[in-house]
Amino acid sequence: INADNDFHRIYNFVTPQNEMIIESANNLGALACNVCGAGRGAVAIFAPDEHTESTIFEGLSSQVEHIFKVKIDVGARYEE
Repeated sequence: INADNDFHRIYNFVTPQNEMIIESANNLGALACNVCGAGRGAVAIFAPDEHTESTIFEGLSSQVEHIFKVKIDVGARYEE
């Protein structure tokens, strides 16, 4: 996931604010960060556990406009 940001940097898809968010999230314990969204306006941040998620949330809340917590579910399943 982090390597994908290198691709985004080559084509100038990463803004200075994205870089600040990524650096801050990594310093707060993020597993990975990925620039995403239309208009380069979002960064997906992956935390290893709920404690680190809370730490990242608290650390970034004063630096960014919006934060949305998203939980990963079990995904799609095929049932016969």
